[in-house]
Amino acid sequence: MKFRFDFIGLIVLIITLGVAAYLMYQEGLFSDPEAIVNFMGGFEGSSIFLYFILVLVEVIVAPIPGGIIYAIGGALFGTFKGWVVGMIGNVLGAAIAFYIGKKIVMGEDSKKLRDKLAVMLEKYGAYAIFLLRVNPFTSTDFISYLAGFFRMHFSKFIVATTLGLAPFIYIQSYLGGEILKQNTLVYSIFVFASIIYLIIFFYLIIHFGLLRWIKKRHLSN
Repeated sequence: MKFRFDFIGLIVLIITLGVAAYLMYQEGLFSDPEAIVNFMGGFEGSSIFLYFILVLVEVIVAPIPGGIIYAIGGALFGTFKGWVVGMIGNVLGAAIAFYIGKKIVMGEDSKKLRDKLAVMLEKYGAYAIFLLRVNPFTSTDFISYLAGFFRMHFSKFIVATTLGLAPFIYIQSYLGGEILKQNTLVYSIFVFASIIYLIIFFYLIIHFGLLRWIKKRHLSN
């Protein structure tokens, strides 16, 4: 039953994302970075708010690689404005993820292990977060949840996050737009990778989240 539900859910997800990808292709959003810039620019005064929300969602839910978003921000609003809005969205999203991580409830044994690790994280965590954030080759969205979960000091977390992300987002805003404009193959690979990432991400939500919720509902009834 569980395997069947997983399989059906995965098929529905692939079909849904396949239709979305086809519509993106028809609009030129899959192969032409200018098309997505023009699409967002069409919202005029609301486009900067839309960009902010996109960054915020990317940090909290992590559905697509952030590099594409920062490149679009740089192309739409210029390097500095794209960088500032990207930073605000990132830091706010990281703070929300930190708070969510802090609220995760654990069993007594796991709590003892967490408290031991929390002591180490309090000592060296800020340096580790800074190094992970500043490294463009590591995905850091889940670090915020872990930092909250292990009860890291919030001010240290925010300072390390801000300092670590600032240069990366600035470089992405400055160079990303130009690179994607000149190399549509790179852009297409990014978009394709994002679709695959979405399939995996939502499959895991179905597998571990939705199934557990259905099981609890079934047992309670």
